[in-house]
Amino acid sequence: MKTHKASKSAGKVTKSKHVNKKRLLKTFGLLLGLLLVVALGLFLIQQYNSTYPTEGIAGKAYSDLSSEQKQMYWGCYKEKGCGILLKEAQANKNYASYRTCSKDCHAQALSYSPQQDYCQDSDGLDYFTVGNVTSNFYLKGKEDYCLEINGKNYLFEGKCVNNKAQFVQKNCAEMGEYGCEGGKCVEKGKLSNAVDTLVIVNSDDFPDLTVDKVDAVFQLAEGYWLFPKTQTKFNILGVKYYSFSKKDWKKWLTEYFLQGDKIYPEYIVIFEKEPIYGGYQSQYELEYMLNFYDLSEEIIYCNEFKPSLEEYGGAVIPATLVDYGHKFAACGYNEDYTQIISDKGLCKGEETSCIWKNGYQMCSNMQDSFYAQNTNYFTANTIVHELLHSYANDSIELEHFSTPCAYNKLGWNPEFSFDYYLQELDAIEPFDDIIQEYANICPYVWQQFIGSQQICDKEE
Repeated sequence: MKTHKASKSAGKVTKSKHVNKKRLLKTFGLLLGLLLVVALGLFLIQQYNSTYPTEGIAGKAYSDLSSEQKQMYWGCYKEKGCGILLKEAQANKNYASYRTCSKDCHAQALSYSPQQDYCQDSDGLDYFTVGNVTSNFYLKGKEDYCLEINGKNYLFEGKCVNNKAQFVQKNCAEMGEYGCEGGKCVEKGKLSNAVDTLVIVNSDDFPDLTVDKVDAVFQLAEGYWLFPKTQTKFNILGVKYYSFSKKDWKKWLTEYFLQGDKIYPEYIVIFEKEPIYGGYQSQYELEYMLNFYDLSEEIIYCNEFKPSLEEYGGAVIPATLVDYGHKFAACGYNEDYTQIISDKGLCKGEETSCIWKNGYQMCSNMQDSFYAQNTNYFTANTIVHELLHSYANDSIELEHFSTPCAYNKLGWNPEFSFDYYLQELDAIEPFDDIIQEYANICPYVWQQFIGSQQICDKEE
């Protein structure tokens, strides 16, 4: 009987089988993990695409858009400031915000259909008036504008054709000694007698403040104060809506100018809540702000009404922050204005009862005031009042229609009290006194505003 020795190779085969089994399990585990990662990635992509279903950056998806959809895309791109986000992304190498902006605009463009077309033009084909075209492409409206092309300044006049907005290029010089300025053709070497005004609305404070409401309050400001005293009107260049919780108005305005809009205003009105005073004077340092962002081209700016402001790094534009619908003569500073007795220092310094008027508690001793008859009267007054502050270089006491103004500037006899003069001097209707008639600004400042007018012969 032969004795068989145990085969070494047999042991090796058995051991090899165990090793291969472990390898198979390890490989299977890796494959399973990889599948889970892929599944999770696909799930996240699906969730992302459910919010941003289309590619909003130039590519195949964009090339498939119709011309109308592309127009809507670029309109949204400009309105949302995607171009600014792209510059920031290129600087910090973080493209998340830019991609979101671009994708949102692409999704908006895809939602367009020809049945949605509508168009409304405020002035028709009028080259001498700044018009505003509202359509499904320009939901907030787009004003007529000037644009320099090959050294010549052209007017782009908005109009409606087949219920769609179009802009016609017009060389104002073809009509004689005219140039394009502020979105219209103006005769060179002549005064426009209008303050070109850009309006900025803090959408956080006033989300429902429409263009029509803005126009209405400016009509009051012009009709009651500016035109009767100076024969000057307000020319609204546009109304811009920005969220001040994201950035302040000066940064928003700088980005607006840097996007290619070169219609520099002569006055800027910012509607923002200011419950205490109702508004205050400010200014925009045009050249300083634009040069801070390395604007390469020369800034050409001329204000027909040259302000008495200290120039900070170049041209300065008068500005005003105004509380729209300010609660005139409110009884107290609490948010709901529900006090029964006025705070000390309010209501002309008198302790008086509070009555319900215009939707809030008002000082009873001021309920018959001109300003109390319409919530927009005080707002309109503030627009003019703060504008005029930019045309005086004296102390606040002398600029306001007060005792120092009366005795030092108007030559009133100090032997008679200030109140005596207010009672003796009749104000024109509908004002209570001459202080209201002059928007609480000393009359000499009004004369300085009129005297500041200059011809702006801008060759652009």
